[in-house]
Formats: sequence, C-alpha cells, structure tokens
Amino acid sequence: MPTLERPDCPLCKASAAQELYRINCQGGEWESFAKHHAGEEPARKVIIPHFAGQSFSYLKCKSCSFLWQGCVLDDQGMADLYARPEDDLGYAESLRAYQTRSSRQRGTRLAMRVAQTLARTNANITKVKVLDFGCGFGVWFRMAAAMGADCTGVELSEGRRAGMSAAGIRVFKELSDVNESFDLVLSDQVIEHVVDPVQSVKELVSKAKPGAVVFLGTPSSRKASSVIRNTAASNTYNPIRPFIHINSFTNQTLKKIGRIAGLQPIRAQAKYGYHLGVLGSVKNLLANEWDFWTKTAIHFRKA
Repeated sequence: MPTLERPDCPLCKASAAQELYRINCQGGEWESFAKHHAGEEPARKVIIPHFAGQSFSYLKCKSCSFLWQGCVLDDQGMADLYARPEDDLGYAESLRAYQTRSSRQRGTRLAMRVAQTLARTNANITKVKVLDFGCGFGVWFRMAAAMGADCTGVELSEGRRAGMSAAGIRVFKELSDVNESFDLVLSDQVIEHVVDPVQSVKELVSKAKPGAVVFLGTPSSRKASSVIRNTAASNTYNPIRPFIHINSFTNQTLKKIGRIAGLQPIRAQAKYGYHLGVLGSVKNLLANEWDFWTKTAIHFRKA
C-alpha cells in the first residue's frame, strides 16, 4: 500500500505546523504506542506494517488549529484497506455482534436521533430522500427507512454491501456512482479517515439539494494533545488511531470544513412544553447550546 506525506494543513492548506509528536515506526516503543492507541482492531494489524522504517507524526496547524497525521496511506491505499473483505467478520456475523451489544435503550435513543434528524429537513418523512455515506451495516438508514424515508447508502466494504443488497437495500461502492440529489446527507465517522477531507465533504455536499440538511460526525479531538502524550484521564475517549484516524476534528474545525463546503451549522430545535416544566425546558435549551458549541456531531444546512 503506497504512502504519502501531508506537511500542509488538510483544512486551510497553511504550511506552518507545530509538531506535537513524532515516533519512528519500529522497535518496542513504537509497538507499545501503536497497541495503546489502536488496540487489537484488525485494521491496525493490516496497515501498520506498511509504515516500517517511516515515522508517525501528529501535527497542529498554526493558522486554524486543525490536527492531523503527517504520513498516511494515499487515497488508493485507504480504499484498498477499507474494502478488504478479510477485515469483515462477515456481514451477518458482524451485524449480529452489533445487535448483541446494542441494548433496547440504545435502540430507543437511535430511533429518537433518526426521527429528530429527519424532522430537520422540514419535509414529510415519507418524501425525504436520504444518502448515508459510509453507511457500515446500514443501521442508521434501516431505522430511517422503517420510518418511511427513501434511503440510499455508500459503503466500500464488499461484504457489507452484499449483505445490504441481499436485504433489498440500495447501496453503492462509490459516491460517484450516485446520480441523485437528496434532502438529507449523512457522513458519520468517515471524514477522519480520508486523505483530503475538504474535497470529500465538497463531493458529499454536491449530492445535497439546495436547503438540504447535511450531518457530519467524527470523534472529538478536543483532548487529543493530552491523549497523544498519555497525560489525559484514563476515561478520556482516545481519538487517535495511528494511520487510521488521520484527521482530528474539534467542534470549531468541523464547523470550518462545513463552511468551506458551503454549509451553515444549525442548532437543534429546543423542546418546550408543560410536560417538561420550566426547569426541564431550561435544561434542554442549555444542553442544546452545549452540544452546538462543543460536540463533533453537527447538522448543517446547504445554502
């Protein structure tokens, strides 16, 4: 798998960067680092050998504060990695494993999030056209389809595509294969993996109708600088996966990439009502504001 260096900021293209961390990809110290930050996930065992003799670097843009990994697989290498059938447990087995981990409470929360996101389109749910880019097992848009939405997925993994196609779900390998426009476009846990996130988001936005809702979700890198130095609290989510999570977003940089692509972030609609009471309504309003200014799961609207 071919590699490339990204010395310039992938977000604003500035060339001035602060190197937060660098380590040679060999020896015991590297093995310990890679295992700590990537665990036993299959992708680590496939991808890391390709970087033997090179360096892992973690950079911060001095202009926009974006965080990224310098040496990465190129576009074809990334596509080959995520399309590998041997990385799948098999569609049915993986989906059963996911469902085993998913509690009824989690399913209820997912259903609420799906319904709230569909409602943001301001259209009749049965007329909403949804595109899920990097749809995985299709869990999100299966829920949306059950609510009446017209759903299309894009997924690199051949095993997952085959499973969804067998279930009658419309799914494509590449975004370029999709020749429609949509009321709602989602990309959840995807753009942290791509070499050129700005270009990827622009291509995604091109599939959205004017006025459509676009959702971008990534792991939060708000504490990444501490995590990379192993100084963060033990319960802090680790957003760093060497050569896998190659882009690290904060709330501010995720909003920035949206604006570059012609999007404007939108707030959640605050919930009021007698059933919530005054205190409940205030708490809901504050929670919505907290999410809007801190989370890396953001809804945008296309102009």
